[in-house]
Amino acid sequence: MKRKIMRKSISFVFALTMIMASFLTIGNKTRLSASTINSITATGYHHTGQAWDPSGNGVSAFFNGQSIDKLVVDANVGSCVQPWKNVTDLGNYTPTPASNDYLSKLQYHAWTKLSTKSNYDYAVWQLMVWEYFGYTPTSHDVPNYAARKSQIATEIKGHTVLASWNNQTITLNKGESKTIKDSNGVVAGMAQIGSIAGVTITRSGNNITLKNNGGNANGTAVFYKFATTSESGIIYTHPVSQNIGYYPLGDPASSKLNIRTSNGNVKIQKTGNAFSEISETTVDGTTYQSPVFSLQSLADAEFTITADGVIKNHSGKELYADGAIVEVITTDANGIATSNNLPEGNYNIEETRAPIGYNRDTAIYKHSVTAAGGGEQLKTIAAENMKKPQFYSINKTLEKNPVAALQNEEAFKDIEFTIYAADVLYNYNQTLSIDKDTPITTFGIDAEGMMVSRTIDDISGEEVETPFTIDLPYGEYYVKETKTNDSYELDETIYPFTISADTDEEELYIAINDGHEMINKLKEYTVIVNKTNERTGEAIVHNDFEFEAKLYDVNGKVVDTQKVNANTKDGTATFKIKGQVAKVEIKETKAPAGFLLSDEVKIFAIDNESEKALFDENKVYSFTYTNEMIEIVKSGDTSNMYGNMGLLGISGLVMMLIGFLIYKRNETLRFQLAIEEQSEKIVKAYKGAGQQASYQAHTTEKARKGGISAQKIKTGYVNKKVYKNRGEPNQSSTSDYLENKKKE
Repeated sequence: MKRKIMRKSISFVFALTMIMASFLTIGNKTRLSASTINSITATGYHHTGQAWDPSGNGVSAFFNGQSIDKLVVDANVGSCVQPWKNVTDLGNYTPTPASNDYLSKLQYHAWTKLSTKSNYDYAVWQLMVWEYFGYTPTSHDVPNYAARKSQIATEIKGHTVLASWNNQTITLNKGESKTIKDSNGVVAGMAQIGSIAGVTITRSGNNITLKNNGGNANGTAVFYKFATTSESGIIYTHPVSQNIGYYPLGDPASSKLNIRTSNGNVKIQKTGNAFSEISETTVDGTTYQSPVFSLQSLADAEFTITADGVIKNHSGKELYADGAIVEVITTDANGIATSNNLPEGNYNIEETRAPIGYNRDTAIYKHSVTAAGGGEQLKTIAAENMKKPQFYSINKTLEKNPVAALQNEEAFKDIEFTIYAADVLYNYNQTLSIDKDTPITTFGIDAEGMMVSRTIDDISGEEVETPFTIDLPYGEYYVKETKTNDSYELDETIYPFTISADTDEEELYIAINDGHEMINKLKEYTVIVNKTNERTGEAIVHNDFEFEAKLYDVNGKVVDTQKVNANTKDGTATFKIKGQVAKVEIKETKAPAGFLLSDEVKIFAIDNESEKALFDENKVYSFTYTNEMIEIVKSGDTSNMYGNMGLLGISGLVMMLIGFLIYKRNETLRFQLAIEEQSEKIVKAYKGAGQQASYQAHTTEKARKGGISAQKIKTGYVNKKVYKNRGEPNQSSTSDYLENKKKE
């Protein structure tokens, strides 16, 4: 028995409009011709429950053991999409295009795809449609509904699972066959396999085999998981009766396979010199790590393939105009770039971008693909990139010695520089490295300041000088002077430089210190002469001391003479000497009044040994000269005459002895001649203010002791007035007297 209770809170037309807007997507609003329900067939299954209009208008229907009927409209088996209504009219249905992805997949998997369709299958489908619209019967008599519903739900979920190779591109050469496997397992059940002209496609289980039949066929093969249909969805609406939906499958779940066919291909092997090894050498306890370059595969080289003439396919259709770009390929980590997409024709292959740090290969490589012979036409091109050459320069000069004869014109040969890594340096594939601050190599300079390498010839054993060349990996470095000539200060400045790969220059020019002049200064040695009083040990502070320094070359020749006076502050005399000298001779050439001239001569060399032995860390050598002081005897004071005789030396003692032997009587010519001779010597040696008077007084006293009368002395032998005034003696009086004594 059938019962139905209807409640209406708003107009039926408004309710119908809300339902259609909320649950059905209307595609084409164009109205079709009126439709009629062809049949209503009882499935033999029933349901009980109350269905409400989901639009919220309060319309509902209660079913108690209601028959689940199969509906056919315009020969299309549809389903009830308004469970809150009954069928009250078989005619006056309006078909309108509509689509619903879920309802189309549900209809396909629950009904359409079944080769044998039963009332049971329809009843399951109808119950699932009602549930979609919000009506779940409180009871029904459809057996195993839950299990069948779960199975259909699983099939709907897997509906969009496509072949594992979907949207991939397969390249086929002439006559080539390839088999690909679908790991998703959907190919075996596909309703339709794809096709493309010139290619045979066959299926075996989940495997697809493709064979190029010999043309330049390019295209996409589409494989359909489900049968396609030209039908579109329809919603049959009625102003009073329930609406009926018909949703053929809109998505056949297609998988696409892009197929490119060619008659040939080309492979390019790109190589270039790259840092691949480390060479270690140890010299004088220092270990150097130098990079070694060899041919290695280069990545990231770009090649452009262009048509050399018009290229057509097998039917004569133009594929590429003359000069047109066919393909751009790039080398991988193994230095390989391959093109498999070359139709029959002629091609030009040119490197359009070199790897960073390398110069572009400007060669144009020719390649032809012919139809003859069939199969893969592979040509391998070996292309080598040249690493950008490096050129180094340095602006090194040596300070000139102010004494030209002491200038060592070959001092530059003793200068050595070392190149260090300023940061870690890695080889081309990051498997080797040179640590930061590791010495890499050395170089010197020639007479013109150019960088050179010096090696020892294995045969002659002589040093060989060649232009400095080196190939360093890109990175950060610095240069430091590690050896210099003995006459020069070592330049300990660090000069950084960078070898950059990111430049458009084809040659790299590296100027150490940016090309600015780097000067080696001569060592400056200071020699200080200290003057002291021999008796007191105190410094003699007087600027009338004069010292002379003679500089000798290695041949014993005097090449420079310097004279300096002592200063009046501390009694020292200072010489400044630049560079090393084979021999230095220093002596006193002038003493001030009251001091005897020192006969001491200081001789030494300025070399590495003396620099350590004589000079301090500031290159200062200091030594002391002592001078004897001449004692001045005052007039009339004989109390200390003999006590002060030490200043007169040995000659004075001899003279006193002679005077004693001829005491009083023996005034012979021999005595007078001795006095004359000694007088001349002493006068010559002790010229200077105040010294002559001292001498005269001393001589007068000796004459008196030798028997010369006081009257003779008074009448001219010594001019007392002159003596008192510390002036010159009366030479004429003295000489006349001596001359007379000779005659006697």
